[in-house]
Amino acid sequence: MSNNKVDSEKWEEASKVFIEAMKELEDEQESWWNSLSKDDQIKAFCCISRRIYQGEIVEHHSYRGMLYSIMGFGPEAYVQAQDAGYLEIHNSIYTGTKEFERLTEEEIVILSLLDRNTNGALSPLSFANSIMDKLDKRNSGLIYTGR
Repeated sequence: MSNNKVDSEKWEEASKVFIEAMKELEDEQESWWNSLSKDDQIKAFCCISRRIYQGEIVEHHSYRGMLYSIMGFGPEAYVQAQDAGYLEIHNSIYTGTKEFERLTEEEIVILSLLDRNTNGALSPLSFANSIMDKLDKRNSGLIYTGR
């Protein structure tokens, strides 16, 4: 029993140290960001956005593939990026992309006709909402897809 208590105490201490270290990193990163001019913030944001687009949308990389191949980082970035929320972003993009790929051409055409903006083109928000509504109905069994 005492071994479990010691292990539990060590685990709690290690967890506390880890959380403190991640908070220090976050503070350092935020301080760096705030030290940049608005122009440099925009440059950094656009460079990162292009890489995310290339790796997530064009090449469909895994989380590790994004960090290692696209961003050029090593294993040191894995936990930092995860703590910053990137794993959740990656999983959201991946899930959305896979759900979109499941739609048939006919379903996509139907969705594109559902809502058009004043220029006659489908607004991105309307398109995304239509897809999500369609997927919600499909997953609930309200729409028969023949699958």
